[in-house]
Amino acid sequence: MGDEGEKRAQGVTGGVRLIDIHAHCVRDAEVRIKGFRAVPTPDELLRIYDRLGVEKGVILPLATGESVGTQSNEEVLYICRAHPDRFVPFCNIDPRNDYNGTHQPMRTYLEEYIGRGCKGLGLLCANLPVNDPQVTNLVAAAEALDLPVIARFTAFRDRSYGLVDTRGLADLDLLAERFPRLRLLCHGRTFWCEISAYSGRQPRLSLPSGTVKGGRLAELLRKRGNIMCDLSADCGANAIMRDRAYGARFLTEFRNRVLFGLDADAVAGEPPLAAHLRSLVDAGELGEDVFADVMRGNAARLLGGNA
Repeated sequence: MGDEGEKRAQGVTGGVRLIDIHAHCVRDAEVRIKGFRAVPTPDELLRIYDRLGVEKGVILPLATGESVGTQSNEEVLYICRAHPDRFVPFCNIDPRNDYNGTHQPMRTYLEEYIGRGCKGLGLLCANLPVNDPQVTNLVAAAEALDLPVIARFTAFRDRSYGLVDTRGLADLDLLAERFPRLRLLCHGRTFWCEISAYSGRQPRLSLPSGTVKGGRLAELLRKRGNIMCDLSADCGANAIMRDRAYGARFLTEFRNRVLFGLDADAVAGEPPLAAHLRSLVDAGELGEDVFADVMRGNAARLLGGNA
């Protein structure tokens, strides 16, 4: 990183070396299908990281049928081996793997990838109900191996990707109760819309605006200590930025349960969340120690000796 890049990153991070808990990366520039965004190559992602002051990123394989394009766990391992100081691999096992059964030996698969250096499972985004037997078979194996899981949630089945949950995240509540040692890091519009009360169906699919009032999410986090929050993409940023005062209070209360992420696009502009959180610190609305936990500390603890 050049001198100008270092100065710019220092201004955004306040000297905290960020960890991106949610990244995707492909060896070669991907084919653009139906106008979907471009997943970055290693060089593109590293340029984004150097610009923002991100020391390390967790690479989540796009290895499920709902992805636009396909990617193997092995490709992600190859990428991470080429950049061991910057990238950390997760594996991604589709719950329908191995003949689409409900009692397949998922632990065997996970143990294989743990042995190859994978530090977690994700992005789990099969378009199945949260408590489908195939899903619970997989997360039971992850819990038994103390492997963190990053999962995306959605509001509906068909023409979507992510685990399907009912309003108020009632199914996530049941999953967290059933697997109390499972460290489940949650992502997606359907998850983050629950930061505030709402009416109708549309907020579960969009980016709601306005003052946060009476949300289900805080109740769920107080109730289930194994649920964590992935701040990546527009939905995480929107949830924290839509109500400045509440966003600061939310991060402060759940400072050990919220993790910074980018879900960076190869061609996107500057993501706004890091600068917004830094502005909260500079204005005295968010503690420097809370900022450090959210932007780095929680991810470092989740990854153990790999951060």
